[in-house]
Amino acid sequence: MHVMLVFDAVIAAFGLYLVWAAWNMKRTKEVCPLLFGAEEKSCKDKEGCIEGIYRQMLLFGLLAALYGGLGLFNGVLHAFGKTFDVICALAFLLACFWFFAQIRKSRDRYF
Repeated sequence: MHVMLVFDAVIAAFGLYLVWAAWNMKRTKEVCPLLFGAEEKSCKDKEGCIEGIYRQMLLFGLLAALYGGLGLFNGVLHAFGKTFDVICALAFLLACFWFFAQIRKSRDRYF
């Protein structure tokens, strides 16, 4: 079960990174290369793209950090049980699909 603790820690760290990257993207007015890779240079409307994806990126980052943090807490203390783990994992997967769809929409619109 220690492997799941590592996954939870990585997901929490990734969530915190996404929150920081969203904030940094808004501050510097540069599209985050994590989202669009090499395509970022061909962006038609950087400010529109940033405004379009900022809230979704921030929300997904917060959800990922929360999921990872709760997973770590539950993995160490077994406070909520396995049912909680399964429900949270399904909710996180749904959030992943939603966020990837938002990235795809932004790519189609701004690139």
